[in-house]
Amino acid sequence: MYDGTTNDLFQHVTVQPQADFAQNPLIAELSNYPYWTASDPKKMPIDMRHFLNTKTIRPAKLSDDSHPLVTLHAIDSDPNMEGVNRAFRLSARLTRAFMVDVEPKASDETLKKWAKWPAQYTEVSKNGGLHLLIQIPESFMDDELEDALNSLIQLKHGDSNEVEFLFNDHYITFTKRMMTDKQPSDFTSDYDKEALERLIVFIKGLATQKRLYDE
Repeated sequence: MYDGTTNDLFQHVTVQPQADFAQNPLIAELSNYPYWTASDPKKMPIDMRHFLNTKTIRPAKLSDDSHPLVTLHAIDSDPNMEGVNRAFRLSARLTRAFMVDVEPKASDETLKKWAKWPAQYTEVSKNGGLHLLIQIPESFMDDELEDALNSLIQLKHGDSNEVEFLFNDHYITFTKRMMTDKQPSDFTSDYDKEALERLIVFIKGLATQKRLYDE
């Protein structure tokens, strides 16, 4: 049971080498986007371009004349960054990738359900929750879903908001505690396609509720 700090349900899942993280098919695709950095112990995204040049830390501040984020390749090319976390600024409007963030306060039943849910990338979060990174294939897209991916920042679900769907303008810090016994999905099998279709319908429903609430 969750004790308010760390959920030990997935304590057997260990941190994997950076090379294994980078070889995940979805991470490899996203690695080409200049949206990567690292986070300090308080999860503050740092100006990675400045850090690689000076080895000094300052916050990442996005502006017209400041470009604090880099590609994953730029970070990985520095051997001193091997043991450092990786953070990515989500942009579902461009990449069609979003994250399901399941908090450690969720019930064990909920955590186990999401641990099995098809995704291109699944890892255990810092305190024992889950991160599922999912990129929606073009064949699943329609106008309603495209509008949602273009406009949504986040959606929350559950009595205590224990499940969040993050789409745009959010930094996500990867732990690299990858579930190596779970194969990344390409959403071609009937089971995985049906699961993604159900998730899309659910997200559309949450988006409609949010829009009606905001009006």
